[in-house]
Amino acid sequence: MTRPQSLSQTLVRGGAGRLFLVFWGSLMAVDVAGVARAPRAVAVGGVVAVVVVGSLGQHVPTALLAAGTGWLFVNGFVEDRLGVLRWHPATDAGLLVLLVVFATLAARRSVLDAILTHAARTRARPRVRS
Repeated sequence: MTRPQSLSQTLVRGGAGRLFLVFWGSLMAVDVAGVARAPRAVAVGGVVAVVVVGSLGQHVPTALLAAGTGWLFVNGFVEDRLGVLRWHPATDAGLLVLLVVFATLAARRSVLDAILTHAARTRARPRVRS
């Protein structure tokens, strides 16, 4: 007989819990950047970080949903006075691609681990004077 998971385990491990955290984390990132009157890039960076953390170790569909959720917040879901989403082709498509790429890389942890391992090996090579 298996033990039921606690709420914290469900939020940390399950896809639905991760999407819950991405939703509220994105909302918080956009709101804090707005209150601080920070540039839009700060809000976008915060949402990208939340989406990456929410996608780590998840399946690709969960990561894509996390990217879509984060995109709704940087697209103006919270910023517009009436909550109306508007499409600005160049910037919105670029933001969506950015979020999808980072979320997919985070979900495919083996790819991310390989990139980070290669970077660490490249940096750690001893230099020998000739």
